[in-house]
Amino acid sequence: MNCSICGKEIKPERVDKKGLGFNAMPINPGRCCKHCDDTVVTPRRIADATHEIRFSEGKIVGGRVVESNVRYLKKSDINKCPFLIFGPEHYRADGTCKCNDPEHRKMMKREWQYTDADFRRAGLIK
Repeated sequence: MNCSICGKEIKPERVDKKGLGFNAMPINPGRCCKHCDDTVVTPRRIADATHEIRFSEGKIVGGRVVESNVRYLKKSDINKCPFLIFGPEHYRADGTCKCNDPEHRKMMKREWQYTDADFRRAGLIK
C-alpha cells in the first residue's frame, strides 16, 4: 500500500496496530506512512484543534465598545460543516453545525438563499 500523501510505499515496520498505515485525515481520506503522519497529519490536527475563532456582538456604551455574547468556535468544527458557514448561530454548543436540522435548513433557504439542490449535493437530503 502506498502513502496517500507522499506516494511512497508504506513500510510494514511502520504501520499502526491494524497494519494499514495511519489515518491521513484531515489531509485526505486515505492512509499514510509514519513519516507523513508525524510531519504532516499530526501537526495539522494540532493546528486545527487549537485554532479558535472569536465571535462577539459589540455596542457603544458611554463612548466605549462593550462586547456581549462572546463565543469561540474551533476552526476544525467550521471545517466539518458541508457549507463552511462562518457564523456562530449556525453551530450548536458542542460545535456541530445545524445543517442536519430541518428547521434550520428552512431558515437557510429563506434567509441565506440555499436550495434543496445544495442540500442534496451535500448529502443532507435525498
